[in-house]
Amino acid sequence: VVEGEKLVLQCQVSSDPLATIIWTLDGKVIKSSKFIVLSQEGSLCSLTIDKAFPEDEGQYKCIAENTAGKSECICSVLVEESLKSTEKRTKKPKTSLGSVHGTESEATVKKKPAPKTP
Repeated sequence: VVEGEKLVLQCQVSSDPLATIIWTLDGKVIKSSKFIVLSQEGSLCSLTIDKAFPEDEGQYKCIAENTAGKSECICSVLVEESLKSTEKRTKKPKTSLGSVHGTESEATVKKKPAPKTP
């Protein structure tokens, strides 16, 4: 993602019983704040950062856990320097380069219910 742009990570979680969802960044639990929004609509869990900065780089995990077990999905995020901040610190080249576009990642975690025993 380009520095200053929105970052959205999503996990699709299907579980019975309902799973508890935890997001982590480099092993540290992430809590909702004015900068980070954690949400869940049905089976879709999302982590949204309105403006990504270098400190948002790292390995994100979406962890779904219930009595049947635990499943996780891992995604690495790299925050690229924005073109605006680069222009402020360097001279413009004589020839221009093409646009640089960020990438989008989607992660899916699916958990099947435990087998029912008679």
